[in-house]
Amino acid sequence: MTAHHEPQSDASHWEGGFGGLELWCIDLNAAASLLLEVEHQTPRLPQRDRNLAETIADKRRANEWLAAHVALRILLERAIGAEWRGRLFVRAVGAKPYLAGALVTFSLSHVPGWSLVGISNVEPIGVDLERMRVVNILGPRRILLERAAEVLGEDASLPERDDTRILKAWVRLEAFAKADGRGIGRLLTQLGIVGANSVQGEAFSKRLDDMKQEAPPCAVYDLNIAEGLFAAAVMPAGAPRPEIFRFPSSIKGIHELLD
Repeated sequence: MTAHHEPQSDASHWEGGFGGLELWCIDLNAAASLLLEVEHQTPRLPQRDRNLAETIADKRRANEWLAAHVALRILLERAIGAEWRGRLFVRAVGAKPYLAGALVTFSLSHVPGWSLVGISNVEPIGVDLERMRVVNILGPRRILLERAAEVLGEDASLPERDDTRILKAWVRLEAFAKADGRGIGRLLTQLGIVGANSVQGEAFSKRLDDMKQEAPPCAVYDLNIAEGLFAAAVMPAGAPRPEIFRFPSSIKGIHELLD
């Protein structure tokens, strides 16, 4: 099923500790410099992440990348404790990263100015976030992507055929691929949308059915984050419908988040 949710900004919504299944949006324009300051005061990132950020030539992009990962580390600390600070994520090729031995799973997506994080103590969880842009995917491939997104959303409708439609379809598929663990490249290859073994018609419908049967039962949610953004989350079927919490944009608020 699909549903639309708006971010919550009232701090009272998230006081009381980790709720077991949470979605957070981070306004990086408002919080990036604060997050870097918090990281300077109390380091949570492993050196590998700092090294990765240094490979990004654009300083603003590098700082936003760091800030998004600091926010993720703060949210993980809130969920599982400070003893996990600095632990390396396991990054399998083509699959989402995870913390070996941790009792939560997570998903992160970020675009210029914004980040989206999902954390859960039950699997699956996947999130994706995209900005409005022109999408150069045409012809049958575009149609197959949109059809797959509709099937994942229990045939929930997409907008009219323009870039809004394909972006909303894409975030559903990307979030599903993260939750499923295989990554978007493998998902599209298995469906026959890309690669040498591409298919259409009944063969494509059969692959869609097989994919849904193989994947853990899950629900797809379209999310409303801000104007010009497209977002989706995938989480376990039957899980309580999640709110979207807005990450604090003050040092005090960030510290209160961890109290």
